[in-house]
Amino acid sequence: MGNQVSVEKSINSVKQNSEKSITHRGVLLEAKWIPEDAALLKLDSLQLIRMSLEVVPSVIFRVETLTRLNLSGNKLVSITKIGSLKSLEYLDVACNCLDYLPDDLCLLENLKELLINGNQLTARSLPYNFEALKSLKVLDISNNKLATLETNVALFWQTISVTLYGNPWENATLLKINQSMTDEEVQNILGKYLEGQSGGIEESVKSHVKNPSNITKPTRQKIEATPVAIKNSPAKSRFESDLESTLKQKVPLKTSNEEASNITKPVANTSPIETSPTKDEPNSDNTSVDVLERSGAPLKTAVRASGPRGRKGPSPEFIAKNASM
Repeated sequence: MGNQVSVEKSINSVKQNSEKSITHRGVLLEAKWIPEDAALLKLDSLQLIRMSLEVVPSVIFRVETLTRLNLSGNKLVSITKIGSLKSLEYLDVACNCLDYLPDDLCLLENLKELLINGNQLTARSLPYNFEALKSLKVLDISNNKLATLETNVALFWQTISVTLYGNPWENATLLKINQSMTDEEVQNILGKYLEGQSGGIEESVKSHVKNPSNITKPTRQKIEATPVAIKNSPAKSRFESDLESTLKQKVPLKTSNEEASNITKPVANTSPIETSPTKDEPNSDNTSVDVLERSGAPLKTAVRASGPRGRKGPSPEFIAKNASM
């Protein structure tokens, strides 16, 4: 409770005396103790050092006049939204628990000094466009977990004062970096590292050019078309299709008595066929000729005595003519 009161007193004194700086060191501080109206303070510098902060109080990101911010020695795991402090020139977040840097860090175009040593940063946790910090002059990223460096980052760090010792480098050239080296010596090592990176790529390309057998050429696969036998089966007429489907149907061999009584059997026509008189015979209205009896020969199979249903039967002249043959 005492720490909360001390924070409130310091903020009130800033308001009364129009001070531009607040510094607290080595006391416990919770983010909720900082009042929201603190964002209205026109501070130039804010230092909250070794105060066991786990998160950055959100009100700090709204103090747009800040040029110096020191949050070192806390337990911070993130500084997201730091890009909102456009006027920031100095940022110290050393000795925290940061395992990545947010991309909005690169929005700090006025940032000149960045201290991020003593965290858990790797090469992948750095912003992809680190070189966007065009005003940056001093960088301390020592005692982190850097094992490799991206080419664009190494090129950018060659142009500034950078501290790199205390990282578990995998590259033998970078392992030579130590705490006693000058900025010029560190920059020379970064230059040798970049030469080795580009040289390794060139050697790999040359080895493939000298030994063309190492290059796997794409092979084209021949696809042979297999002939397909197509049977020329003429399309069946609708009548043939209907006939086939009718023949395939099962017809019952036996029927019940009731069904048998309803079936009407065709009755043979035994009446003589009447014909009109021909030229060789006398004109008589009562003349009737039995074709079968007179000719003595049965009708040909192709000649039908009566036409299909719905049509008229053959004329008597046609029947008599065919019967005499």
